[in-house]
Amino acid sequence: MADQNLLTPEEASRYLRLSVGSVYNLLHQGELEGKKKAGQGWVIERSHLESLLEAWGEREELPD
Repeated sequence: MADQNLLTPEEASRYLRLSVGSVYNLLHQGELEGKKKAGQGWVIERSHLESLLEAWGEREELPD
């Protein structure tokens, strides 16, 4: 996606380290704020992902 601040659910799943299905569940449950854009599907602002992570608390880094 061209705008660095807008992410697709697939990009958000990598950012959050969750499955794409989990991201869609969060969107549908209202736990993650996103917008449905005509012809593009869901888009999520990076700031919403950061707020969600902050609400969850710090996540440990995964080992390589």
